[in-house]
Formats: sequence, C-alpha cells, structure tokens
Amino acid sequence: MNVNLGEFKVGTLSVVEGIRCYQCGTYIITSVTPCRNLSSTHLHECPPEAQFCSKYSNPAIQVYGCEKHCEERVQNSFEIHCCGEDKCNGAEITRGSSWIFLLAIPATWYMML
Repeated sequence: MNVNLGEFKVGTLSVVEGIRCYQCGTYIITSVTPCRNLSSTHLHECPPEAQFCSKYSNPAIQVYGCEKHCEERVQNSFEIHCCGEDKCNGAEITRGSSWIFLLAIPATWYMML
C-alpha cells in the first residue's frame, strides 16, 4: 500500500544586509568634498553590492564611503584604504605591517631582560 502525502517545499527568506560604513564627503576624480566632523550620524548601511568600506585621505582631507570594489593605492595625492568589516573606516586604519612592528616591541624588551 503506497500513500502519497504530496510534495511541499519550504522556502527560506533571507535578508541581505550590506556592510555598515561611515559615509561622509565625496571623492570624484575631478571634485572632492571633504568630510567635516565625522560622527556616528555618518554611519549608514551600504547598498547590498558594496563589499568594502573606504577612506580617502591626505593630510588635509578625509572622505569616507562604501565601495563595490576597492584597491588600496595612492591616487591624486590621496591614500585609499579599504576594509571589509562594519564601521572599519571610522577609526585610524592600520596596515598589517604596523601591527607586526607593535607586536615586536614587547618581544624585543623581553629578550633584553
């Protein structure tokens, strides 16, 4: 005796949230509007296609935003920094080699004892 209970599919609803980045000022190759007084009011969810937070900086100007693609480089006197975690572009972005240097200091002190 075969019993057919029918078929049903259970779907899952997934909500895709974008990365949360500080967004302040604008950078277009021909025009720059600097960010003034970065604060928590500048933290926003990026569009779903954006995977990186960015910080464009030179000694006088900082611009914060979201990027679909991001490559760390220097362009038109701006250092472009990229990171891939929520809120990562609001603080000072430190490159990995600097962290290695900071970790090496205590090890050096220990070896001198």
